[in-house]
Amino acid sequence: MKPLRYVLGLLLLGPLPGCHEPAAHETAAISGRYPLTGRVVAVVPERNALLIAHEPITGLMGAMTMEFSVDATALQAATKNARLTAQLVHDGDSWRLENVQFNPSVSP
Repeated sequence: MKPLRYVLGLLLLGPLPGCHEPAAHETAAISGRYPLTGRVVAVVPERNALLIAHEPITGLMGAMTMEFSVDATALQAATKNARLTAQLVHDGDSWRLENVQFNPSVSP
């Protein structure tokens, strides 16, 4: 009977925090510009994007690897393992990098 009570209790609680799509007001709260520092893991020309292993972004998210849209200039200048700094822009619908500056990696 205890397992049944446990399952019923979870059903009554609803979804656990962090296990849902963000609501519009939550997305709006994180819209903005954030400084980003990271390393190019891959260049993804078919999506005009870079796969970046980035450092923690203060006030937004921890370190992780994510794909970000970039302009044609940044896409052409990017090389695997290059270090970069940029402005991460979130407008509510998409994440993109602007003002991308590359620094060649010291070691792969």
